[in-house]
This record gives sequence, C-alpha cells and structure tokens, in this order.
Amino acid sequence: MNCQPSHRCRALSAEVHVTPPCSIKFWFSQYIQPSSLFYSYSAYFFDLIIKIPNKKKISVNNIEIPLIGFHNISNAAATFALTSHIGISTSLIKKSLKDFQGVERRFNKVFDFNGVTFFDDYAHHPTEIKEVLNGVKKSFLNKKVISIFQPHRISRLNDLSGDFSKSFKNSDQVLLCPVFKAGEKIKLKFKYEKFARDISKNSKTLVIMVNQKQDLVNFFKNNLKGNEIVIGMGAGSISGWLKELKNLRNEGTSEFINARNAAAGSLRQKDSNITANRDLRLLAYQLIEHEDQTLNNYHDQIKTLEELGFSTN
Repeated sequence: MNCQPSHRCRALSAEVHVTPPCSIKFWFSQYIQPSSLFYSYSAYFFDLIIKIPNKKKISVNNIEIPLIGFHNISNAAATFALTSHIGISTSLIKKSLKDFQGVERRFNKVFDFNGVTFFDDYAHHPTEIKEVLNGVKKSFLNKKVISIFQPHRISRLNDLSGDFSKSFKNSDQVLLCPVFKAGEKIKLKFKYEKFARDISKNSKTLVIMVNQKQDLVNFFKNNLKGNEIVIGMGAGSISGWLKELKNLRNEGTSEFINARNAAAGSLRQKDSNITANRDLRLLAYQLIEHEDQTLNNYHDQIKTLEELGFSTN
C-alpha cells in the first residue's frame, strides 16, 4: 500500500510505526497469510491469518471481495490487517470488503453483447497485464479470453517490449491496437509488426493487429461465439473505444426487430402448414422471441427464420 504524505498519512503511520510517506511493506509469508482461495464468476473467497508481532493472532474465515486477481487478494489482506490493527471490527471490515466495488478502470464491466462480457482495465505495464489475465483465467475457467491491448507511450514500449511480449500467456487472442503516444514524438526502435510476432511467439497466443476502432467493431460483429471474455487494457484512449463499442448492441437491432415482427405475422398466417412440425414451430417461436442463446448473431437468426419459410420483409 502506498500513499503520499499528508496529515492523515502521518497520523496513520505513527499508529502503525512506519515513517511517511506511507510505504507499508506486508510480508505475506510471515505475518499475513491468505489461504483456502476459492474463485467464482465474479468474486474471490479466502481465509486469513494475521500474526503481527506482539499482537494476538487473528483468524478470519470466508472473506469475500467482488474482484478478481491475486493482487486484489493481497490488497484486501493488507487492508484487513491494517484496519484490524487500528481497532476496526472484523465484521465491519468483512462487510466493507464484500460491498467494495473496486475503482474506476480496474476490471470494470462495460457491457454485454451476445453473451460476451466486455471489461475495461487500466493495465499498461507487463506486471499488471499478467495479474489481470491470471485472475481472469482462474475465474472464467471455460471462457475464451480475448485481450484488446493498446500500448501506452513509445518510450515504455521501447524499454519493455520483451516483457510485454511475454505478458499474454493467459490470453487466447490479442487484438493489438496502435500505440497511444501520449504526446511523445520519439520513434519505436523496432517494427511494430515484429512486436506483434514476438507476442504471438513468446505468449503462444494469436495476435491480430488493428488499425482503428472500426476494426474492433468489425471483428466483434463477425467473430464472437458467445463463450468469450473481452478485456481492454491500456492507459490511453482504449477505455473510450470500449465504451463506444457498446453501440454493437444496437447495430442491427432495429433490422432484427423488423424481421422478427414480419416473421411473427408469417407464423400466425402459416401456423397450420409451414410450422406443422412441432419442433420447427417451437424453434420459430424461440427465434421470434429472441431467446435462442445458441444463435448469437442476429443475421443467423434472420437467415434461419427465412430457411424455415417465414417472410422477414
């Protein structure tokens, strides 16, 4: 935990016997021991033993935080130890951690599209990326992980390109965006295509280079199957791109609604003949109600309705 010097920080550091600025180093193997970690879709559960010198040992079971990633376990454990040390009750700490919704741009859910959840994270350093993807892989066991990565600053990429290339081992696919220069006017020391190849080689993942936001729109409209998790990472404009991608949910919706309504009329007219087969009739009703989760693309749904003999015009 780190914070800048202030009167609050100095008061707290006096209480826990450290010197400002507050840089409290917690030795997890010795004093703070999280254990029995359990991952779920949207939360971590763990037990905690706190053994601070000259203090009574504290054991706490079934702590819940609605965040993923071991770095969040570490932060929560450190927070629990510190707040417990200054006298806050165990029950209040547990409730506060359970209710904590994280901070902006730290694995924030942005939207859902066709069964796929899109997240946004500020990760722009190799270590951050590794931690985020490690948490995602452990929490979403049966999901394909797609990373959208926008490197931030040419100078950082020049210095850490090798580390970046090894950071995506827990991502099944990487969509590599142009570098967000953040005002820098220096040049890359290598070809950007080589950087993409290095990620693919060193992280053993598929890398697709995108040039603009519309490339992302086209990719997601045509390639999602419904079993993916998408994480946008970077400190530049990628967060805004993700928020604008929410329009994916609306593109084509009116077209599908019009086709669905036309098919509904067709179903009522032809219920006695074209849908005499019970299975076909049930499928038609499911499609018209937009409830069939196995067909994730509205174009596929319209096509299926037409193949069943319904007019969608």
